[in-house]
Amino acid sequence: MIFILFCAPLVQAQECASIVQNALTFTDKVCSTTERNQACYGNLAIDAVPQDTAQNFKFDAPGDIVDVSAIQALNMSALAAPDEWGVALLSLQADLPDTLPGQNVTVLLFGGTTITNAGTPQAPTVNLSTDTTVNVRSSPGTSNRVVSKLQPKEALTADGQNAKGDWLRVRLADGSNGWVAISLVKVQGDATTLAVVDATTNAEGITYGPMQAFYFTSGVGTSNCAEAPQDGILIQTPEGAGKVNLLINEVSIELGSTAYVRAQKSGSMTFDLLEGSSSVQVGDAKVAILPGTRATIPLDAEGKASGAPTLTTIPDGALNGLDSVVKALPRDITITAPLTAAELDAAKNAGPTPGTWIIVNVSSTSEGCIVGVPAVVLPPLTTQLTLVNNGFTIKTDQLITMIGDGAGNFNAHIIVDSATTNDYALSLVTSDLMRGTMLVNLAGDGFKCAIVLNLEMTRQ
Repeated sequence: MIFILFCAPLVQAQECASIVQNALTFTDKVCSTTERNQACYGNLAIDAVPQDTAQNFKFDAPGDIVDVSAIQALNMSALAAPDEWGVALLSLQADLPDTLPGQNVTVLLFGGTTITNAGTPQAPTVNLSTDTTVNVRSSPGTSNRVVSKLQPKEALTADGQNAKGDWLRVRLADGSNGWVAISLVKVQGDATTLAVVDATTNAEGITYGPMQAFYFTSGVGTSNCAEAPQDGILIQTPEGAGKVNLLINEVSIELGSTAYVRAQKSGSMTFDLLEGSSSVQVGDAKVAILPGTRATIPLDAEGKASGAPTLTTIPDGALNGLDSVVKALPRDITITAPLTAAELDAAKNAGPTPGTWIIVNVSSTSEGCIVGVPAVVLPPLTTQLTLVNNGFTIKTDQLITMIGDGAGNFNAHIIVDSATTNDYALSLVTSDLMRGTMLVNLAGDGFKCAIVLNLEMTRQ
């Protein structure tokens, strides 16, 4: 879903609110057919620059839809008249697996915003299946170790082949790669079109797809229409998909939530986390972001990251106009109230109060998985926490060791059994309050389930 916003500078508040609502209804129609890795033209005016290789490119009127791989840049119009405020929607796969075809990262661009594609073109892929169980190996050749198994009727996507063309590289559900012998599978498509890839490619590396990596700038002014937000972009990840990797202005972003981003060259990029969890990284400097806080990253004259990110408060009025805008996103959210300076200081500097803590306000962002509300105990440590899980239904009485970074952020990766893993990411808000997420990955006979729990922990 997308929105159109337009308000003349002198329009009264109640008139502007009506215009916004009408625009939301209209654009729900014109962009309702936007699919994965496509962009939709929302509102005037947008100057689109196609890639040199783009064929039959047309993106000059509301409702026009093109593949994001065909776009080199989009230049959006700032608010200038009631019918002129550039708005566009991007629906991106990013690094979501092919097994989640209906789930996409939503990027809404509005106002005086310019975005330039820095991702690599999409490589050809083919789909595979088998009538028998087939070994998926770490590299081409039967002497290499088995990393997974392709079950009968299960589908996988291949994105590469070895030099001889007798082994295909496949994408696994956890995002890693494996290899299968082409003679053992059924191929839908032409495998000879696949790129020849190095069998030793690091499966843990990130290759950014079209518009998964980009440069952007946004206007510096504010609108005279109080119902309209400042120029920028909204980014939202889908339900139950865990965290998605993006590269914005050469800032590495891990996002499992909704964020509002603005940027000016020779200034800074601001990343306001509206809900969920996220982190940003420049070089070796990484900052975990709490809902209701802002990460600020300095930018050079070219708009590229030029320094370490810092965690700050969100200034008064910075989120004006976003309430109606986020209602147009695919996933309904409530914007987290900005933390005060005192709460932010507590999150960055204080350790947790020792004693018994309880996980409350658990909300799930997927269906089909069992969710419990566990009780936990925290010792008086600021760099390491041990949580005793007494009530989680996946596995009771599990000992969880959470490692802290000394700045109030704690993480843990737990292998529950061969089919279940849990990943915790929690941050202190105050010494008696922690917020964050828990990602549970489940697998069994014929099913896979990923569930994201948004957690709030308080001192009992």
